Amino acid sequence: MKRIGILSVTFAAMIAIGCGGDGRDTDATRPATDTPAVGTAGEAPNSDINTLDRDWFEDRAMGGMTEVKLGELASQKAQNADVKAFGRMMVQDHTKAGDALKEIGAKHNVMAPTTLDDDHREKLDRLSKLSAAEFDREYMNTMVDDHEATLKAVEDRVDQSG
Repeated sequence: MKRIGILSVTFAAMIAIGCGGDGRDTDATRPATDTPAVGTAGEAPNSDINTLDRDWFEDRAMGGMTEVKLGELASQKAQNADVKAFGRMMVQDHTKAGDALKEIGAKHNVMAPTTLDDDHREKLDRLSKLSAAEFDREYMNTMVDDHEATLKAVEDRVDQSG
C-alpha cells in the first residue's frame, strides 16, 4: 500500500513538471493557433498551457476523480478489510493529489473536470453492481490497471518534454 501512496506523490510532482509549473507566460508554450478568448473585461486569460498540456491535465484530473469515487465505493462495498482500507487510502491520496492538481491548474487558467465522463462513469457503474469477493477482486484489478496506465501516461509525458 505504501507504494501506491508514493506513486500519488510522484504523480503530483510529475503533473507539476508536465504542466510547465514555473508559471511563466511565454509565446513558446502557447500554440500558434490558440487565440485567447476575450472576457467581459476585455482581457485575454493568462494561460500558458497548450492544447496537449490541457488535455493531459484534464485526463489526469479525470482519472484522479475516478480513483476517489472508486475508493469511496470500495470503502463501503468491499468484503475484505484490507480492500476497504485500500479504498480509504485511495480517497485520501487522490483527494490530496487532486487538490494539488487544481492549484496547478488555477495558476494556468485550466479547470479540472467536475463530473465523470461516460467511460469513467461506466467503470464506476460496472463495479457498483458487483459484491463480496467479486467486487474486491475486480476493484483491485482495476486499481492495478489504472495505476499502470497513469504511470505510462506520466512516463510518456516526461519523454515528450525531454
